[in-house]
Amino acid sequence: MEGALKGILQNALGEYVWLDKVDTKLPLTLRDLKLREKNIQEILDEEGNFPFDITDGKIGSISVSPGWYGTVEIAVSGFVLNLSFSPMKAMRRAMAPPDDGDSDSDTDGGRGQTYRARGAPPGAQQRM
Repeated sequence: MEGALKGILQNALGEYVWLDKVDTKLPLTLRDLKLREKNIQEILDEEGNFPFDITDGKIGSISVSPGWYGTVEIAVSGFVLNLSFSPMKAMRRAMAPPDDGDSDSDTDGGRGQTYRARGAPPGAQQRM
């Protein structure tokens, strides 16, 4: 059972957290885990709309406790994520053209009318 839990943790977290020293006693507890900032940043940058860079981070502990009836409890504590604002990323996002797939707005055939998007709060207007 311990080996299976270790393998599951490695597959689930190994890309995001350094798992150098994993003790296989139950309950399984991992302490002072350093985040793999570059891997996490790559995932966040795929969308291109996250205006922060991850500088570093850690997880104080992850505890995995299997139960008698096939249940598993996972407790995480001491999660710290340090971010740095990137004005260039924010500017790229602000200058990006709007998504054409927005089905919530009305079109006016290019006449330049302003409409409120369906479901938008009163006062929120969109320029067409």
